Amino acid sequence: MDISESSDVAAYVLYSYKDGDGMPLDTLWNPLATSYTYTSSVTKYFSVSYVITAHRRPDCTSPFSNVINTIFAGANIDTCNKKVVISWNTYPSLPIKVTSYSILVSVNGETPE
Repeated sequence: MDISESSDVAAYVLYSYKDGDGMPLDTLWNPLATSYTYTSSVTKYFSVSYVITAHRRPDCTSPFSNVINTIFAGANIDTCNKKVVISWNTYPSLPIKVTSYSILVSVNGETPE
């Protein structure tokens, strides 16, 4: 996340986003924040979309940011062919086109490669 160019931003508001509607999840009252971690168990089951707004006092909120999605990976075991098939949802190519994905593998707790 980039710092807002507006000097009067008081906070950033994080929303879950679905079908054009946002549900507020948290407010970052540090206008100098450049990163944030939101933890949710729901991402264990499906991809989730988020948007962010900038908030100025007394009561002025910017439009939603571009949509940011989590990537949900699922695995199916093919015992007949002795393999695991991994699938995942694509990441939206806005505002920057996604050109590739990197998959890291860890065997028995070793460092992912």
